[in-house]
Amino acid sequence: METYQCAEWESKQKEAAAATMAYLVGVLADNDYVAGGRFSAADITTFAGLAFADLAKVEIPQSHENLQAWHSRLANRPPISG
Repeated sequence: METYQCAEWESKQKEAAAATMAYLVGVLADNDYVAGGRFSAADITTFAGLAFADLAKVEIPQSHENLQAWHSRLANRPPISG
């Protein structure tokens, strides 16, 4: 495991995650899913990216209600929820 960690890189990545989540809020304001009206690989990829962000202690802000709702819907899909 690496012992050196670059705090500046971490900070930039958290900024990128926040910007991406803000973008997704806009996308999901007009669509049920990331790429439109149907569940697709874009949703799977986005869900996985948010899972990695969560591991890094970057959570979806409560103010991003439609992103929270989308995430909850996907988390409850049988292939994801088990």
